[in-house]
Amino acid sequence: MRGLLINVAIATVTFFAITLAWRGTGDLTTAGFSAVVFALIYGAIQVGIVVFRGDKT
Repeated sequence: MRGLLINVAIATVTFFAITLAWRGTGDLTTAGFSAVVFALIYGAIQVGIVVFRGDKT
């Protein structure tokens, strides 16, 4: 599960950076909220994959 946490954290930070660059306004609140929502959805999908397929690590 530690690998899952690292994977979600890296994806979320990348999404946050891309969101800031895409919007170009520097609005940290909106980008942060979008990153939190992304982390929740992405994490749920990753946990679902681990539950249904099994942990390969």
